[in-house]
Amino acid sequence: NDYVNIPASDTGFLGAITISAWVNVSLAGSNAIASKGVSNCASNCAFDFEVLNTGKLYIVRAKAASGYSDWLSSVAISANTWHHIAVVFADNLVETKPTFYINGVADTGATKTTSNTGAVTGSGSPIRIGFRAASAGATNGSIDEVRIYNRALSAGEIQTLFNSGVAKFNVSPTNYLATGLVGYW
Repeated sequence: NDYVNIPASDTGFLGAITISAWVNVSLAGSNAIASKGVSNCASNCAFDFEVLNTGKLYIVRAKAASGYSDWLSSVAISANTWHHIAVVFADNLVETKPTFYINGVADTGATKTTSNTGAVTGSGSPIRIGFRAASAGATNGSIDEVRIYNRALSAGEIQTLFNSGVAKFNVSPTNYLATGLVGYW
């Protein structure tokens, strides 16, 4: 039931973005991976990335005042097993379709569940790892090697992150795929 709270900053989170992590969750309830937003992600939520109780990946991006888009992966992860997951947005528009990745493989079948348009805006809120801003709930499981980039990683870079986690290279995480890396936990 622990989570990480990182002080508020909108630097690096309002444009293209990639969020990746290793997760092992129970699929009981909402499993927040990383979020940056207020208590209601219908507005002022730079991102809210989680694993739903169905095992599907889910992300919300919102703009000021109102208007957000949320997306659902077409592929699910299994419970109580380590998976590398990632989501990539190529720009700062809430309507842009993301690419989800599970264990280094792209899931290009994401579906939009709520549709709005406009640019993502800052929330002035902290980043929370393992805690969903909108529900005051901690993740049911484990999260490791969370990385947030201020750019869209390529499919090859996501595959490299997956392979590095599987092989557990003895390389400093700050010297490995560091371009655009704004946080590593």
